[in-house]
Amino acid sequence: MTILHSLVRLHDRLAADGLAPEYGFSREKISYAVVLSPDGTPVDVGDLRDTSTRKPKPSLHIVPRPVKRTGQPESNFLWDKTSFALGVGTVDLDRAGREHAAFQEFHRRLLARSEDEGALAFLRFLDRWRPEHFRSLRYADDMPGANVVFRMDGTQEFLHAR
Repeated sequence: MTILHSLVRLHDRLAADGLAPEYGFSREKISYAVVLSPDGTPVDVGDLRDTSTRKPKPSLHIVPRPVKRTGQPESNFLWDKTSFALGVGTVDLDRAGREHAAFQEFHRRLLARSEDEGALAFLRFLDRWRPEHFRSLRYADDMPGANVVFRMDGTQEFLHAR
């Protein structure tokens, strides 16, 4: 057996135990989960940060592998930083607007034929969401620039895992 085969087998064992991401996924720092109702309305924000230290820090979650950004706004699938996912960045409002528009277009195209309840709620969220709604979210003061994921109200499963 070659070293490459041994590494593949090790990765498969780790993935089966939940210790390594499957192909196409990676461990990324995520801070919050936006909780959606079936009609796409954000009903809460869950804090996913690690609070075991004095200052809360993002925790690692397995998500679809991030895109390599080269200049044009490209979105991650069902997770991203707030400028993409919510249209609210840390500084430049125009840039956040372009990034959020790219996020919306990307997901509408990919999820257009989906019949999954979570995907449909997410599309409704994209239709209804306006960046000016951001201030009404819990943790709004801490969220700009952080990575967020989405989940349906009443479940603990993230939409990207459905």
